Amino acid sequence: MYRYHCFISHASEDKDSIVRDLAHKLINKGYQVFYDELSLRLGDSLRRSIDRGLSSSKYGIVILSPNFIQKEWPQQELNGLFAKEIDGKKVILPIWHNINREDIVRYSPTLADRLAVPTSLGLDYVVNQITKVLNEEQPIAEVEVSVTREIRVRQAKAFQISWLIMSLLTNNARHPVAVQEQIEAHASDLGLRLSESWTEQIRMDDGGAGTMRLMELLGGQIVAGQPEYLPYFEAGFNIVLNVGRTRGAEFDDALIRNLDLPDELRSYQGSALDRINAIHDHFEALLRSSAADR
Repeated sequence: MYRYHCFISHASEDKDSIVRDLAHKLINKGYQVFYDELSLRLGDSLRRSIDRGLSSSKYGIVILSPNFIQKEWPQQELNGLFAKEIDGKKVILPIWHNINREDIVRYSPTLADRLAVPTSLGLDYVVNQITKVLNEEQPIAEVEVSVTREIRVRQAKAFQISWLIMSLLTNNARHPVAVQEQIEAHASDLGLRLSESWTEQIRMDDGGAGTMRLMELLGGQIVAGQPEYLPYFEAGFNIVLNVGRTRGAEFDDALIRNLDLPDELRSYQGSALDRINAIHDHFEALLRSSAADR
C-alpha cells in the first residue's frame, strides 16, 4: 500500500528551474507527491523522512542534471529507488534536465538505457508523460477519489477567498455579510488567519491599498503553509482585476495557465465575461457539491 503516487529525487540547485513547478503541477492534478519543500516540516528527521517518502511512493521521478550527478545525497535516493525495482517492476521515471545522453552514460549506463523525458520539450510535456505512467494503474487505495476531491475543494476555496474579497472591494457583493462569512469559513478551512478588523480594512480602503495589504498577508500565509494553492488564490484576485481593467471585454489566458480546469473552460468560445463567470461557477459548484455531501 502506497501513500504517495511519486517521490521527486533532485538536487536542491534545480528547485527554482524545474522541480518546484513540476511538483505543484502534479499536485494540482490531484496526485500525492513527496517533495521535500511540501512534505517535510520543522523538526523532522531528514534521513527518516526521506526513507519514509521512498518506501511510501509508487514511483520515483529522478531529475537527472549536472547538479544531481555531482551530489552524494540524491545518489543515495536513487540507490533506494533502484532497490525497489525487483522482478522487472518499473519504479524510476528519469527526467533529463540540462544534460545529454553522453553525460548520463558516463554517470550511469543503466540509466542511459532507459526512456527518459527531456525538460527541453517543456514542463507541460514532461507533466503529460509522467501522468501517463501514473494513470496506468490505481495503486494508491488511501488516496483515490476522496483525496483528489478534497484537493480540488481546497483549490476552489483558495480561489473563492480572493474573488470574494475583491467583490467586497468593488461593491459587487449583493449580500456583504454573507460574503464575509464565506471568506472567513474558507480561510479557516485552509488554516489562514484573518484579523478581527479585516472587513474594516477593506471598508476604509484608500485606493485599494488596504485590500492589497490583506491579499499580501493571506498570500504569504499560503506560501508558507500550502504553496500548491497559491495559483488559485492569485487567479481569483487577478481575474477580477482583469474584468475591471478591460470592462469584461478581454480575457488573458495567462490568468488560468497553472490551474487544473476542465478543457471546456480553457477553450471557451463565449465572451470574456461569460468565460470569467463560467470559471467562477465551476469553483462554486465544487464547493456546493462538497457541502451537500457532508
